[in-house]
Amino acid sequence: MFISTLTLRNVDYLRIVAVMLLFALSLASANVMAGDDIDIDSARWSSDRDRLTVRGEDAPDDGIVTIRYGEKDDNGAVIGTTQADDDGDWEFRIRDIDPVPCDVTAIAGGDDDDKEVRRADARQATVVMTVAASPRSKSAIFPSARRHSPSAT
Repeated sequence: MFISTLTLRNVDYLRIVAVMLLFALSLASANVMAGDDIDIDSARWSSDRDRLTVRGEDAPDDGIVTIRYGEKDDNGAVIGTTQADDDGDWEFRIRDIDPVPCDVTAIAGGDDDDKEVRRADARQATVVMTVAASPRSKSAIFPSARRHSPSAT
């Protein structure tokens, strides 16, 4: 009777340990998976500095981050690369880029993220307002968009 009771207790103990181990592994894998996705925190064009800055996090430790033109599915041309630090944080800066991208994609360790570039449209297009007088109305305003191509200096 003592042997069968001891065996039953061992089985229960093993079940509890197995459940705890599976729970711990599921938590650990969830944390790893959540940290694996590269993330672009900001993408910004600065016209006064003529500079594109892209910042992000969650790159693989000391991983290379590749920055491309366009959204994820566009498979745009490579703009450049940067190195992530030990915490997975990274920053990419480039000057005198033409054309300025409206969207960028960061790729590292098989993951990617895209983001719209803030203030990119300031260089890409300008709106011209035309005021025209006609005999029937005192004035009318006609907006028209034209593409601005920056001069090389």
